[in-house]
Amino acid sequence: MIGNALKFTKLGGKIHVLVRKINTMVQPDDDFSLGSSGNDRNDLANKKKVRIEFDVKDNGYGIKSEDLDKLFKLFGKLEVKE
Repeated sequence: MIGNALKFTKLGGKIHVLVRKINTMVQPDDDFSLGSSGNDRNDLANKKKVRIEFDVKDNGYGIKSEDLDKLFKLFGKLEVKE
């Protein structure tokens, strides 16, 4: 996302990037590896997942509404016309 913002925003344009770290507790059914204590309950209580959110805004070319459905398809690429 940041790469595309740099690529498709003209010189002098604006790019705003916000990165947030969000800690969440591990749930008992989550996939995790136990620590060295060997005590499942204590290890689970001390485990946290970290989620990172990226918010990228720019004033580049933009995406046509008819191309939005193609945006997150694997190996998809949109044509950009200046």
